[in-house]
Amino acid sequence: MPLPPRGPASVGSNLKPPPDTWLERYRREQGLGQGNFADAVGMSQRNLSRLEHGDMKSPPLGYLVNAAVLLGVDWLELVEDDWTKFRALRNGAPSEPKRPMSSPHVH
Repeated sequence: MPLPPRGPASVGSNLKPPPDTWLERYRREQGLGQGNFADAVGMSQRNLSRLEHGDMKSPPLGYLVNAAVLLGVDWLELVEDDWTKFRALRNGAPSEPKRPMSSPHVH
C-alpha cells in the first residue's frame, strides 16, 4: 500500500537550515547528534549524512527500522515519498515473486 504524500520534511519546520528528509527532521527535533545517532543505528556517519540529504535512494530497511525505534516513530514515517515511486512503473502493484515463498520450519 503506497504511503499518502506528506510533502517535504522542511514544510512547517523551524529548524535552520531546513531538513531535507523526515529522518533528519525527527533526529534534529529530538536534539540527537548525527555521529552518536549513526552509531546507534548501526551505520557510518557518512552514510547517515547521505541518507538524510537524499543521496541514498534505496536505504536498507534495517537502518530505517533501527532509526525508527530510536526516534520512537513508525518506520514508515521515515520513508520518503520518492522512494515509493517504483510502484508506478509496475502499474501500481508489485510484481509476483519468481518462486513460491515457503513457510518457515519450526524445529
